[in-house]
Formats: sequence, structure tokens, C-alpha cells
Amino acid sequence: MKKIFLSWLFTLVIVSMVLATIYVAAHFVLRSSANDPQAQLANDTAWRVAIEFAQNGKATPLTDSKINLATSQAPFVILYDKNKQAYDSTALLDNKIPELPQGVLDHVEPGKRHTVTWQPTEDTRIAAVAVSAGDYGYVVSGRLLDETDVRIGELNKIIALSFASILVVTTIGFVVLYKTKSV
Repeated sequence: MKKIFLSWLFTLVIVSMVLATIYVAAHFVLRSSANDPQAQLANDTAWRVAIEFAQNGKATPLTDSKINLATSQAPFVILYDKNKQAYDSTALLDNKIPELPQGVLDHVEPGKRHTVTWQPTEDTRIAAVAVSAGDYGYVVSGRLLDETDVRIGELNKIIALSFASILVVTTIGFVVLYKTKSV
């Protein structure tokens, strides 16, 4: 009995480790891929801003129409000057340019992107990418994580259902094995 129980327990430990590895890998892919559109948008905008400043001494405004950051799934861009002060945005939150947490732009290195999960309000989570626009400041692009969070929730259900199913099947299998050995 003890040997069968230990075999069952060992099997569950291995299955748990495999499912945990699958979960961590899938979660990483889902969350990191949420940055992809913003990375391209931030890089393209930084390039445009640098060229416009070099040619005209200023960047042209992004757009007159602004999205509501709390409800729109559209990617957005915020421009910051070299003193890290926001001066233009395609998104508003509570009718103003949303404020990036203190210190985020301190981690931006030229030629590299800095990614963060930004939560400006309790109900608003954003995948944000910050890049340098050289001597002309910084560009931050982001979008809501709502759809990614839904997918991660579905992943949680799949992993939990898989674990429960394996637990039931292995328990039944080991009970049958124990009863067969006992007879």
C-alpha cells in the first residue's frame, strides 16, 4: 500500500511540475507578446520624432482626436520631452494625459526598449513600452491588457481542469492497481 501511495504521489508531483512549466511558459508568451504592437509603434514614433526635431526643431502633434484609455483597446502613444514631461498623447485618462509612474523613463536606454505593466487606475492595466527618441525625449506606447488577461484566465482554467482530470484518473488507476495487488 505504501509503495503504491508513494508512486501515486510521485506521479502527481511530476504532473504538477509539467503543468506548472506549461503554465509559466504560456503565460510568459501571452504577456510578452502583448508588448509587440506597442514596441513597433514606439520605435516608429521615436524615429519620426527624432527626424522632425532635427529638421523642424519640433515634432508635429500626434492627433487631435484622443482615445479614452479606460475603455479603448486601441494602442496609444505619449510623447515626453528630455526632462521626462509629457507634452502630447493620443490617449486621455480622466480628460488628461495619463501619468507614467515615477522612474519608468529612468530605465530607458538608447537603442533598447523598456517594458512595464502599468496600472494607472484600479481597473486599467496597460502593457507599455518606453523607448528613447535620442536628445528629443522619450516615446511610450501602450494598450489595455484586457484581452490578454482574458486569455490568461482561460489558460488558468485549462491548467486547473487538466490537473483535476489527471488527479482523478491517476487516483482511480492507483486504486484499481492497489485492489488488484490486494486480491
